[in-house]
Amino acid sequence: MRYFDIPFSNDLTVFFAFAFGVVLFLVLLSEKLRRKAKVFISKHFYKHKHDYREAWLKFTYKLSLCKTLHDVHMAVLTTYREAFGLKGASLYLFARGKNRYILAAQLSMSDAPIDFQPSASLISDCIDRDIIVNTCAKEFSPRSEEAFFLQQIEAQLIVPLIFNRKIEGFVIFKKQLVNEDFTFEDYDLIKTLAKQAAQSIVNYKLSEELIETREVAAVAKVSSFVLHDIKNLTYSLSLILNNAETLINTPEFQNDMLDSLRNTVSKMKHLIQKLKTIPEKQTLNIGLADIDILAREVIADIVKMSPAADIVYDGSSALASVDVEEIKKVILNLVVNAIDASGDEGTITIGTATDSQSVCLTVRDNGCGMTDDFLQNHLFKPFRTTKEKGLGIGLYQCRQIIQAHGGIIEAESVLGKGTVLAVHLPVTEKTAYAFHKV
Repeated sequence: MRYFDIPFSNDLTVFFAFAFGVVLFLVLLSEKLRRKAKVFISKHFYKHKHDYREAWLKFTYKLSLCKTLHDVHMAVLTTYREAFGLKGASLYLFARGKNRYILAAQLSMSDAPIDFQPSASLISDCIDRDIIVNTCAKEFSPRSEEAFFLQQIEAQLIVPLIFNRKIEGFVIFKKQLVNEDFTFEDYDLIKTLAKQAAQSIVNYKLSEELIETREVAAVAKVSSFVLHDIKNLTYSLSLILNNAETLINTPEFQNDMLDSLRNTVSKMKHLIQKLKTIPEKQTLNIGLADIDILAREVIADIVKMSPAADIVYDGSSALASVDVEEIKKVILNLVVNAIDASGDEGTITIGTATDSQSVCLTVRDNGCGMTDDFLQNHLFKPFRTTKEKGLGIGLYQCRQIIQAHGGIIEAESVLGKGTVLAVHLPVTEKTAYAFHKV
């Protein structure tokens, strides 16, 4: 105040001196204030013990090299061990099924117990007060089980890995190679690394869960396709069985039955062979074929097994580069769906045609039709169906096959009047390319 030529009285001097004395007295009496003062002085008036930037970059680099969750665990322990000269360290992660913390990894702590069950008070202190537990500190009073656990592994620090106010795990520090007191700067670095470690562990766990979920979904999807193909084959066998009760003694039926059984067995073998290649991509066996002939063959097989079906065919030669078996599967799905939608009294009209741009196959029925909402938002999507016992796979599978050929499939429908499905395939021969229905 003298330097800036600010006038002040003796009374003001006494007041400031008295106020400063009171503050100093409170600091000396309060342990909490003393600790805060020490932290402030250590942070701002002494040379930094750690280079936070270097430590963070080094830890980040180690995490970037990790390929598995176990690699992350070891990176966390290695970083702590190198930064603080520890004799060993162990990592315990929370196991939801067991409701306790299970040993996930350890460095030079082969005697570490399999699990660690901290008390509720310890967990509460770690979350609410954001502390690192020093087992040698007077304020820490472990339960008998905790004391035995910490004594068994010679633990010095308990570092919580907190993410979103939940303790995902604990890093247990063994004593240091050279005993030295942990400073406030040490604790700050430990907390910084712990936050990054917790986030990395959670991210990797979520990634593994996502991969596992996708694998389960892929298996379920494959199962649905297989089940749908088996359902079509079973449909043919059931028609044979129904007609056999009255026509078994007819020579023509016997010949047709043997041909159909032989064809069904061949398709089942082909399906089993495909299952062996999953999840490998399948390559279309492309060749020039007449869609008209393929449609007639499929219709002939259906009529043999279901003579009551009213199918009207009006087609002409239509050449395209296709996988014969896959396209026959499409035709079969479309016709069977039309029969199911039309019922016993319905009529199915099938036609083939070609122009300069595409080969077209149409399947028309006068059945129940579909609503505009289902047509726009659900058709061609897996597991969406209007049938009571349907799987919702057939049309989705058809679209996958048609798209793999470079074509498109379109639908028009009026509720209560019927549906028209049109398949458009390229006229020009295209190079075979991999496609996968799953």
